[in-house]
Amino acid sequence: MPAAVKITLPKLSANTKPFANALKLSMAAQVTGSKLVETAGEAVTLVVSNDLALTDANAALKYIFNATTFDILQSIVIEKEETLVSPLVIKRRIDQAFQNVEEIISKHGKAFTKESDKVTIVDVIYYGTLFETFSSAKEPSKYPLLAAWFDIVSKNAKMIAGIEYIKEQINKGAKPKKQAAHAEKKVTKEIPVPVFNSATQKITANIEAKTIDPSVK
Repeated sequence: MPAAVKITLPKLSANTKPFANALKLSMAAQVTGSKLVETAGEAVTLVVSNDLALTDANAALKYIFNATTFDILQSIVIEKEETLVSPLVIKRRIDQAFQNVEEIISKHGKAFTKESDKVTIVDVIYYGTLFETFSSAKEPSKYPLLAAWFDIVSKNAKMIAGIEYIKEQINKGAKPKKQAAHAEKKVTKEIPVPVFNSATQKITANIEAKTIDPSVK
């Protein structure tokens, strides 16, 4: 397992394949104890060396987990994620994706963890793909095997730390909301009291100023 995981991240948006891939790489780094080194780029990429970079997230995870020994069960379930789960999530055929995972766990349950502190490459791959959609599933009880496994993995602190790291990257790139401009205060102008100017103003002749008697109605 590498001491450091160097990745490039583009501007990420939720509910997209790049976001799911970024989750996979971040969680893998946390689970394996590798230091995550992130730089801006045009795609989600694992930088292996100056001459080699992996843009396929599942292939990158095999490198991070040092999964060099061929494991037939592991290979089968990873291939099924790539063909029967991830494409459906991208196309928003969510219920069918959930049903496929339910059947995959039923047939290949040994490939999925039964303890939250013992997640494997398979758990990271599936959890990264399903995290956003199954977290907000309206009827998770329709998929009991998937729901039970998802609950187990959700209790792994390292997996959650990997997710939070990617969420922070999204928040950093978000543009701050514009503050509403303060309304200008209206200034009330005082109307000057008219002043009589005898030089310019005329009065009608034979008009006397009289005092008003309050007793006369």
